[in-house]
Amino acid sequence: MYDGAAVGGLRYLREDGLGWDLSASVGRSRIDQFLRRPVTGPGPTWPPAWTASIGEPGERWTIGSALRFERFADFGATVNGKLAGRIGLPAQLALRAAVSTGFRAPTPGQQHAFNVTTAFLGGELVNRGVVPPTSAVAVARGGRQLEPERSVHYSVGLVRSGTFIQLAVDAFRVDVSDRLALSQEVRLTPAEVRVLISEGLLEAHNFPVFRFFVNDFATTTQGVDVSWDWQLGRHTVGAAANFTSTRVHSLLGAVIDRRRVETIERGLPSVRWQVWARPVVGPWRFLLRYNFYGSYWDYEDANNAHGAGFVSQPWLYPAYAGRGLLDFEAQLPLGDVADLSLGLSNALAVYPEENPYAQYTVGNRYGQFSPFGFDGSYLYARLAYRWGS
Repeated sequence: MYDGAAVGGLRYLREDGLGWDLSASVGRSRIDQFLRRPVTGPGPTWPPAWTASIGEPGERWTIGSALRFERFADFGATVNGKLAGRIGLPAQLALRAAVSTGFRAPTPGQQHAFNVTTAFLGGELVNRGVVPPTSAVAVARGGRQLEPERSVHYSVGLVRSGTFIQLAVDAFRVDVSDRLALSQEVRLTPAEVRVLISEGLLEAHNFPVFRFFVNDFATTTQGVDVSWDWQLGRHTVGAAANFTSTRVHSLLGAVIDRRRVETIERGLPSVRWQVWARPVVGPWRFLLRYNFYGSYWDYEDANNAHGAGFVSQPWLYPAYAGRGLLDFEAQLPLGDVADLSLGLSNALAVYPEENPYAQYTVGNRYGQFSPFGFDGSYLYARLAYRWGS
């Protein structure tokens, strides 16, 4: 006969709407319950979290689940859940996996957005407006009432939790449907300007092009996370890496252009890794770290180069090369309650690859979307004090 236990929790929350949370798990030997409370605000706002285990030593396993129901005045009801499990293996290894669903409602700002910004379009400064997606001029170009984004998350991994060596390798995939994004720029006609003014958008005569938020596509993001730590007496060495790719699919229309697609797929490095060492010498604690960021594509520089005639299409603009940064830090304890740290970030003063067309476009030497910035190296000092120690 199975010797186990089942537990669960229920929460009701009203924020001009209705919401329920339900979580449960099954297991043997030990059941823990934690009620998480917010940093600020009255009362608990997070549901109880439950953990459990079952089996003989060396064969521990845990299964957990959660269920959430919400109802929005604008978007109706949604039910989301999560199922996760962990199985212990010999040699301090364990397999873990999880699947869950997600939901994100459009914000009031996205539904009713109206603003005017100045941007470089075709190599010239142009006022660019954002109008509500239900405006008549937006509807004529593919706009409609916004829908929530929905997602499904999968992950599976292998972990080792040893006394001296910690290792984790996790593969993941996230499918997002009905993704929200700004449309491409659309040029206003004089008749459309009058329509916007009649709708109460009196600044419409100040911008020649406009955009609007729309649910127009889906994405699939997948990759692998790896982390490793090795304790050598008082010293620690480690490494971590991430490999991620995103693909856009299920385009519903021509509202999102290829430049936006390229931005989502290539705008962030697909590879990032770091190695570090934390040696201890007497009272001093040191940190030596090397961070590497893979190549990335800058849509602003691509658009400007296209506007100036250097590339026939923005997506033909080459990606910027990856770079590695070296950091140092030394920390000295000041008694039991304080630490003094001295460090040098980006010690070799590494900068992003330069924009080859800067002098012919807007003059930016480096792309503004560099994942590690473009400030070079800097020296810092930090004093940390702990109260109540």
